[in-house]
Amino acid sequence: MTDNNINIMRTEQHETLHETALVIRIEDDIAWVNTRAKLACSSCKVESTCGNGILDKYLSGKLFVSQLKNNLNAKVGDEIELSIAKQSITQASLLVYFVPLLAAFIGAYIGQMFYQNEPLAIGLATLAMAVSFWGIKRVGSYLERNEKFHPKMVKITRSSMPPANLNTIKLKQI
Repeated sequence: MTDNNINIMRTEQHETLHETALVIRIEDDIAWVNTRAKLACSSCKVESTCGNGILDKYLSGKLFVSQLKNNLNAKVGDEIELSIAKQSITQASLLVYFVPLLAAFIGAYIGQMFYQNEPLAIGLATLAMAVSFWGIKRVGSYLERNEKFHPKMVKITRSSMPPANLNTIKLKQI
């Protein structure tokens, strides 16, 4: 399945998301790559009214720079294909979006049900959300070390562009 150059492929263990990136710098065994923000909304009929469609308009054309292990010995100017497990993206999204929301609801529930005090409920919801952000930051530092949450280079799709073309492309994309 292909949606705006984001491919979903099934492997023996799980689905993976694939994205094209451009190598912009190499330092030792680390490659710095540019990826372009894309959502699969551009062909949807309700994109102008839904949250993702609005976000797509805001992020349209934005570049993200990532660092990853250069396991393919890619060179500056190479176009590469990245891969990451869809399950990893889902888990990270749940952690970042659902946990603070759940914490706020629990804090508000405790304040309202046990104390029948709206200002206290708001305060507890805010406190619970802040504590969840702190917890997510701690868990996030652990997840950063987990290879499962890192994109991997899969293949070089186009070999090094001449430096003149690379500079033109980088300027156009920024």
